[in-house]
Amino acid sequence: MSLVSKGREVLLELLSLYNYRNVSAIRKQTNGIVSVTSEPVVARIGHPRPNFVRGVGITLKFDESQYTGSGVFMFGMVLDHFFGQYCSMNSFTQLTLRTLQREKRVVQWPPRTGDQPLV
Repeated sequence: MSLVSKGREVLLELLSLYNYRNVSAIRKQTNGIVSVTSEPVVARIGHPRPNFVRGVGITLKFDESQYTGSGVFMFGMVLDHFFGQYCSMNSFTQLTLRTLQREKRVVQWPPRTGDQPLV
């Protein structure tokens, strides 16, 4: 999945495939995604002999007003696992969550490949 150009539109279209019942609450959450950016990142993985691994850092910016009750953090956790499923072999994704209402990052999850975080 390429998030380089038109990242938000591509992500919203992909997430809409999972909203097959067209639930308005889910539509509201996905529409709360304001922007999607990605960049190459490198992480140091492994103990006692660490290796350097290349991956993709994904930053999502949300409008918190779209997440009353459910919270943007929980939706971010779901998306962290979602992106992990789409990374290529010998790579990882690392999701960072930001919001319009806060100036600094809300959370940055550890690097993940598939179902497992890389430690």
